[in-house]
Amino acid sequence: MKKLIILCVILMLLMISLPTYAQKKGKLAQSGLTFLDIPVGTRATGMGDAYVSIGNDANAVFWNPAGIAFVTDREIVGNHAYWIADIKHESGAFAMNFGNIGVFGISFIMMDYGEFIGTRVSTTEEGFDRIGNFEPSEFAVGIAYARRVTDKFSFGIHGKFVSQDLGKSLTGYTEKELEEVENTIFEPAFDFGTIFYTGFKDLRIAMSARNFSREVSYRIESFPLPLTFSFGAAMNVLSLFNVEDHTLTLAIDALHPRDYPERINAGFEYWFGDIFAVRAGYKFVSDEEGYTAGIGLKQGIGDIKFMVDYSLSDFGRFDFVHRISIGSAF
Repeated sequence: MKKLIILCVILMLLMISLPTYAQKKGKLAQSGLTFLDIPVGTRATGMGDAYVSIGNDANAVFWNPAGIAFVTDREIVGNHAYWIADIKHESGAFAMNFGNIGVFGISFIMMDYGEFIGTRVSTTEEGFDRIGNFEPSEFAVGIAYARRVTDKFSFGIHGKFVSQDLGKSLTGYTEKELEEVENTIFEPAFDFGTIFYTGFKDLRIAMSARNFSREVSYRIESFPLPLTFSFGAAMNVLSLFNVEDHTLTLAIDALHPRDYPERINAGFEYWFGDIFAVRAGYKFVSDEEGYTAGIGLKQGIGDIKFMVDYSLSDFGRFDFVHRISIGSAF
Protein backbone atom coordinates (compact mmCIF):
# COMPACT_ATOMS: atom_id res chain seq x y z
CA MET A 1 0.00 0.00 0.00
CA LYS A 2 2.87 2.39 0.82
CA LYS A 3 4.43 1.75 -2.58
CA LEU A 4 1.13 2.42 -4.29
CA ILE A 5 0.70 5.66 -2.34
CA ILE A 6 4.18 6.83 -3.32
CA LEU A 7 3.50 6.03 -6.97
CA CYS A 8 0.24 7.97 -6.82
CA VAL A 9 2.00 10.95 -5.25
CA ILE A 10 4.56 10.96 -8.07
CA LEU A 11 1.80 10.87 -10.67
CA MET A 12 -0.06 13.67 -8.87
CA LEU A 13 3.09 15.81 -8.86
CA LEU A 14 3.42 15.26 -12.58
CA MET A 15 -0.18 16.29 -13.13
CA ILE A 16 -0.12 19.43 -10.98
CA SER A 17 3.12 20.44 -12.66
CA LEU A 18 1.31 20.76 -15.98
CA PRO A 19 1.12 24.45 -16.80
CA THR A 20 -2.66 24.49 -17.02
CA TYR A 21 -2.81 28.01 -15.68
CA ALA A 22 0.47 29.18 -17.18
CA GLN A 23 0.34 32.52 -18.94
CA LYS A 24 2.42 33.12 -22.02
CA LYS A 25 4.37 36.30 -21.46
CA GLY A 26 5.83 38.44 -24.22
CA LYS A 27 9.35 37.20 -23.47
CA LEU A 28 10.48 36.62 -27.04
CA ALA A 29 13.46 37.50 -29.27
CA GLN A 30 15.61 38.67 -26.38
CA SER A 31 18.74 36.66 -27.18
CA GLY A 32 21.02 35.68 -30.04
CA LEU A 33 22.95 32.60 -31.14
CA THR A 34 19.79 30.63 -30.44
CA PHE A 35 21.15 27.53 -32.15
CA LEU A 36 22.38 26.76 -28.61
CA ASP A 37 18.73 26.17 -27.69
CA ILE A 38 18.31 23.30 -30.17
CA PRO A 39 18.09 20.03 -28.17
CA VAL A 40 21.04 17.66 -28.58
CA GLY A 41 20.93 13.84 -28.53
CA THR A 42 18.20 11.34 -29.25
CA ARG A 43 17.85 9.88 -25.76
CA ALA A 44 16.99 13.32 -24.38
CA THR A 45 14.73 14.39 -27.23
CA GLY A 46 12.88 11.08 -27.17
CA MET A 47 11.94 11.85 -23.56
CA GLY A 48 10.56 15.28 -24.35
CA ASP A 49 13.83 17.01 -23.32
CA ALA A 50 13.28 16.02 -19.67
CA TYR A 51 16.95 15.20 -19.28
CA VAL A 52 18.53 17.42 -16.61
CA SER A 53 18.36 14.68 -13.95
CA ILE A 54 18.57 11.72 -16.38
CA GLY A 55 21.79 12.35 -18.32
CA ASN A 56 24.61 10.00 -17.27
CA ASP A 57 26.45 9.70 -20.59
CA ALA A 58 28.67 11.84 -22.82
CA ASN A 59 25.65 13.73 -24.20
CA ALA A 60 24.85 14.95 -20.68
CA VAL A 61 27.43 17.68 -21.25
CA PHE A 62 24.85 19.53 -23.37
CA TRP A 63 22.13 19.37 -20.69
CA ASN A 64 23.76 19.13 -17.28
CA PRO A 65 27.55 18.70 -17.20
CA ALA A 66 27.29 17.01 -13.80
CA GLY A 67 25.88 13.98 -15.63
CA ILE A 68 29.20 13.03 -17.25
CA ALA A 69 30.48 12.25 -13.73
CA PHE A 70 28.70 8.89 -14.13
CA VAL A 71 30.76 7.85 -17.16
CA THR A 72 32.72 4.89 -15.77
CA ASP A 73 35.48 4.67 -18.36
CA ARG A 74 35.38 6.28 -21.82
CA GLU A 75 32.42 7.16 -23.97
CA ILE A 76 32.03 8.79 -27.37
CA VAL A 77 28.82 9.73 -29.21
CA GLY A 78 27.84 11.45 -32.44
CA ASN A 79 24.43 13.02 -33.11
CA HIS A 80 22.71 14.04 -36.32
CA ALA A 81 19.42 15.94 -36.55
CA TYR A 82 17.33 16.74 -39.63
CA TRP A 83 16.21 20.10 -38.30
CA ILE A 84 13.42 22.25 -39.74
CA ALA A 85 13.79 24.11 -43.07
CA ASP A 86 16.31 21.53 -44.35
CA ILE A 87 18.85 22.63 -41.73
CA LYS A 88 21.29 20.00 -40.51
CA HIS A 89 22.41 19.95 -36.88
CA GLU A 90 25.57 17.98 -36.06
CA SER A 91 26.99 17.40 -32.60
CA GLY A 92 29.18 15.05 -30.64
CA ALA A 93 30.86 14.51 -27.28
CA PHE A 94 33.61 12.46 -25.67
CA ALA A 95 34.05 11.80 -21.93
CA MET A 96 36.78 9.98 -20.03
CA ASN A 97 36.97 9.00 -16.36
CA PHE A 98 40.26 9.74 -14.59
CA GLY A 99 39.39 8.03 -11.31
CA ASN A 100 39.54 10.22 -8.20
CA ILE A 101 40.46 13.25 -10.29
CA GLY A 102 37.08 13.29 -12.02
CA VAL A 103 35.69 13.05 -15.54
CA PHE A 104 36.77 15.28 -18.42
CA GLY A 105 34.84 15.76 -21.63
CA ILE A 106 34.88 17.62 -24.93
CA SER A 107 31.95 18.65 -27.13
CA PHE A 108 31.04 20.29 -30.41
CA ILE A 109 27.93 21.58 -32.19
CA MET A 110 27.82 22.60 -35.85
CA MET A 111 25.00 24.01 -37.95
CA ASP A 112 24.68 23.50 -41.72
CA TYR A 113 22.25 26.04 -43.22
CA GLY A 114 23.18 25.47 -46.83
CA GLU A 115 23.79 28.24 -49.38
CA PHE A 116 21.96 31.59 -49.59
CA ILE A 117 21.77 34.28 -52.25
CA GLY A 118 23.26 37.56 -51.01
CA THR A 119 21.55 40.84 -51.93
CA ARG A 120 21.65 44.52 -51.00
CA VAL A 121 19.20 47.37 -51.55
CA SER A 122 19.73 49.37 -54.71
CA THR A 123 17.94 51.74 -57.08
CA THR A 124 17.55 49.14 -59.84
CA GLU A 125 14.15 48.12 -61.15
CA GLU A 126 14.23 45.03 -58.92
CA GLY A 127 15.18 47.14 -55.92
CA PHE A 128 18.24 45.07 -55.05
CA ASP A 129 21.60 43.90 -56.34
CA ARG A 130 22.95 40.39 -56.10
CA ILE A 131 26.28 40.33 -54.27
CA GLY A 132 27.05 36.62 -54.56
CA ASN A 133 26.14 33.51 -52.62
CA PHE A 134 27.24 32.86 -49.07
CA GLU A 135 27.03 30.03 -46.52
CA PRO A 136 26.35 31.13 -42.93
CA SER A 137 27.77 28.92 -40.21
CA GLU A 138 27.50 28.51 -36.44
CA PHE A 139 29.43 26.22 -34.15
CA ALA A 140 30.39 25.69 -30.51
CA VAL A 141 33.28 23.71 -29.04
CA GLY A 142 33.74 23.05 -25.35
CA ILE A 143 35.64 21.34 -22.54
CA ALA A 144 33.84 19.92 -19.50
CA TYR A 145 34.77 18.66 -16.05
CA ALA A 146 32.60 16.77 -13.57
CA ARG A 147 33.14 14.92 -10.31
CA ARG A 148 31.16 12.80 -7.89
CA VAL A 149 31.90 14.49 -4.57
CA THR A 150 30.01 11.80 -2.67
CA ASP A 151 27.89 8.83 -3.70
CA LYS A 152 24.91 11.20 -3.67
CA PHE A 153 26.19 14.53 -4.98
CA SER A 154 27.85 15.43 -8.31
CA PHE A 155 28.72 18.72 -9.96
CA GLY A 156 29.98 19.75 -13.38
CA ILE A 157 31.07 22.72 -15.47
CA HIS A 158 31.25 23.13 -19.24
CA GLY A 159 33.19 25.96 -20.84
CA LYS A 160 32.73 26.60 -24.55
CA PHE A 161 33.48 29.01 -27.35
CA VAL A 162 30.54 29.96 -29.55
CA SER A 163 30.89 31.32 -33.07
CA GLN A 164 28.63 32.71 -35.77
CA ASP A 165 29.73 33.68 -39.29
CA LEU A 166 27.18 35.41 -41.52
CA GLY A 167 29.68 36.17 -44.27
CA LYS A 168 30.62 39.62 -45.55
CA SER A 169 28.36 42.59 -46.17
CA LEU A 170 28.62 46.13 -47.50
CA THR A 171 27.77 48.97 -45.17
CA GLY A 172 27.59 52.73 -45.72
CA TYR A 173 25.22 55.48 -46.82
CA THR A 174 26.71 56.34 -50.22
CA GLU A 175 28.65 54.46 -52.89
CA LYS A 176 31.84 56.17 -51.74
CA GLU A 177 31.26 55.17 -48.12
CA LEU A 178 30.55 51.52 -48.84
CA GLU A 179 32.81 49.25 -46.84
CA GLU A 180 33.02 45.46 -46.76
CA VAL A 181 32.55 44.15 -43.21
CA GLU A 182 33.03 40.69 -41.72
CA ASN A 183 29.93 39.55 -39.81
CA THR A 184 31.58 37.19 -37.31
CA ILE A 185 31.02 36.59 -33.60
CA PHE A 186 33.28 34.53 -31.31
CA GLU A 187 32.39 34.47 -27.60
CA PRO A 188 32.96 32.29 -24.50
CA ALA A 189 30.06 30.79 -22.52
CA PHE A 190 29.58 28.41 -19.60
CA ASP A 191 27.21 25.72 -18.34
CA PHE A 192 26.93 24.61 -14.71
CA GLY A 193 25.04 21.75 -13.09
CA THR A 194 24.51 19.51 -10.08
CA ILE A 195 22.81 16.17 -9.42
CA PHE A 196 21.73 14.97 -5.97
CA TYR A 197 20.49 11.48 -5.13
CA THR A 198 18.07 11.73 -2.21
CA GLY A 199 18.72 8.26 -0.79
CA PHE A 200 15.18 7.07 -1.50
CA LYS A 201 15.57 4.38 -4.15
CA ASP A 202 17.18 6.17 -7.12
CA LEU A 203 15.16 9.38 -6.79
CA ARG A 204 17.34 12.30 -7.78
CA ILE A 205 16.97 16.01 -8.29
CA ALA A 206 19.14 18.17 -10.49
CA MET A 207 19.63 21.73 -11.66
CA SER A 208 21.58 23.37 -14.45
CA ALA A 209 22.31 26.82 -15.87
CA ARG A 210 23.18 26.80 -19.57
CA ASN A 211 24.68 29.47 -21.83
CA PHE A 212 25.88 31.83 -19.12
CA SER A 213 27.94 34.62 -20.68
CA ARG A 214 28.45 38.33 -21.00
CA GLU A 215 26.44 40.30 -23.56
CA VAL A 216 27.67 39.76 -27.11
CA SER A 217 28.53 42.89 -29.07
CA TYR A 218 27.63 43.15 -32.74
CA ARG A 219 28.61 46.47 -34.30
CA ILE A 220 26.63 49.03 -32.26
CA GLU A 221 24.19 46.52 -30.77
CA SER A 222 24.56 43.89 -28.06
CA PHE A 223 22.52 40.90 -26.97
CA PRO A 224 22.73 38.01 -24.46
CA LEU A 225 22.96 34.30 -25.19
CA PRO A 226 19.86 32.11 -24.56
CA LEU A 227 20.48 31.60 -20.84
CA THR A 228 18.28 28.81 -19.41
CA PHE A 229 17.83 27.64 -15.83
CA SER A 230 16.48 24.10 -15.42
CA PHE A 231 15.35 22.06 -12.44
CA GLY A 232 14.45 18.38 -12.75
CA ALA A 233 13.64 15.19 -10.90
CA ALA A 234 13.59 11.55 -11.98
CA MET A 235 13.04 8.08 -10.55
CA ASN A 236 12.75 4.46 -11.64
CA VAL A 237 9.23 3.73 -10.42
CA LEU A 238 9.65 -0.02 -10.85
CA SER A 239 12.18 0.05 -8.00
CA LEU A 240 9.19 0.61 -5.68
CA PHE A 241 8.11 -2.93 -6.53
CA ASN A 242 11.60 -4.49 -6.51
CA VAL A 243 11.35 -5.32 -10.21
CA GLU A 244 14.66 -6.41 -11.73
CA ASP A 245 15.83 -6.55 -15.36
CA HIS A 246 13.38 -3.75 -16.21
CA THR A 247 13.44 -0.02 -15.47
CA LEU A 248 10.75 2.60 -16.03
CA THR A 249 12.15 6.03 -15.30
CA LEU A 250 9.82 9.02 -15.10
CA ALA A 251 11.36 12.46 -15.44
CA ILE A 252 10.10 16.01 -15.29
CA ASP A 253 11.95 19.29 -15.89
CA ALA A 254 10.93 22.87 -15.15
CA LEU A 255 12.64 25.46 -17.37
CA HIS A 256 13.14 29.18 -16.94
CA PRO A 257 14.49 30.45 -20.31
CA ARG A 258 15.57 34.02 -20.95
CA ASP A 259 13.53 34.47 -24.12
CA TYR A 260 10.54 32.14 -23.74
CA PRO A 261 7.80 31.61 -21.15
CA GLU A 262 8.46 29.13 -18.36
CA ARG A 263 8.07 25.56 -19.58
CA ILE A 264 7.55 22.02 -18.34
CA ASN A 265 9.02 18.96 -20.07
CA ALA A 266 7.99 15.44 -19.03
CA GLY A 267 8.95 12.01 -20.29
CA PHE A 268 9.69 8.40 -19.54
CA GLU A 269 12.25 5.79 -20.51
CA TYR A 270 11.64 2.04 -20.33
CA TRP A 271 14.60 -0.36 -20.55
CA PHE A 272 14.21 -4.05 -21.10
CA GLY A 273 17.26 -5.87 -19.71
CA ASP A 274 19.56 -2.91 -20.47
CA ILE A 275 19.30 -3.92 -24.14
CA PHE A 276 16.28 -2.20 -25.66
CA ALA A 277 14.70 1.12 -24.69
CA VAL A 278 11.40 2.84 -25.49
CA ARG A 279 10.96 6.55 -24.77
CA ALA A 280 8.21 9.14 -24.99
CA GLY A 281 7.55 12.64 -23.72
CA TYR A 282 5.73 15.91 -24.09
CA LYS A 283 6.83 19.56 -24.09
CA PHE A 284 4.32 21.92 -22.50
CA VAL A 285 3.86 25.66 -23.18
CA SER A 286 5.50 25.44 -26.60
CA ASP A 287 4.24 27.21 -29.70
CA GLU A 288 5.06 24.35 -32.05
CA GLU A 289 6.68 21.38 -30.30
CA GLY A 290 4.68 18.74 -28.48
CA TYR A 291 4.90 14.95 -28.47
CA THR A 292 8.18 13.09 -28.78
CA ALA A 293 9.11 9.42 -29.01
CA GLY A 294 12.24 7.34 -29.39
CA ILE A 295 13.89 3.96 -29.20
CA GLY A 296 17.36 2.79 -28.23
CA LEU A 297 19.48 -0.31 -28.63
CA LYS A 298 22.55 -1.25 -26.60
CA GLN A 299 24.78 -4.19 -27.44
CA GLY A 300 28.04 -5.31 -25.87
CA ILE A 301 30.95 -7.02 -27.63
CA GLY A 302 33.57 -7.92 -25.07
CA ASP A 303 34.39 -4.82 -23.04
CA ILE A 304 32.91 -2.50 -25.66
CA LYS A 305 29.28 -1.36 -25.71
CA PHE A 306 27.64 0.09 -28.80
CA MET A 307 24.56 2.31 -28.63
CA VAL A 308 22.19 3.36 -31.39
CA ASP A 309 19.26 5.69 -30.66
CA TYR A 310 16.52 7.30 -32.73
CA SER A 311 13.95 9.96 -31.83
CA LEU A 312 11.02 11.67 -33.51
CA SER A 313 9.70 15.07 -32.44
CA ASP A 314 6.43 16.66 -33.48
CA PHE A 315 7.21 20.22 -34.60
CA GLY A 316 3.69 21.35 -35.46
CA ARG A 317 3.49 23.24 -38.74
CA PHE A 318 7.09 22.30 -39.52
CA ASP A 319 6.29 18.59 -39.61
CA PHE A 320 8.61 16.17 -37.73
CA VAL A 321 12.24 16.37 -36.65
CA HIS A 322 14.24 13.14 -36.95
CA ARG A 323 17.41 12.48 -34.97
CA ILE A 324 19.88 9.62 -34.72
CA SER A 325 22.77 9.03 -32.33
CA ILE A 326 25.55 6.45 -32.48
CA GLY A 327 27.91 5.93 -29.57
CA SER A 328 30.30 3.59 -27.86
CA ALA A 329 31.49 2.99 -24.29
CA PHE A 330 34.87 1.29 -23.89
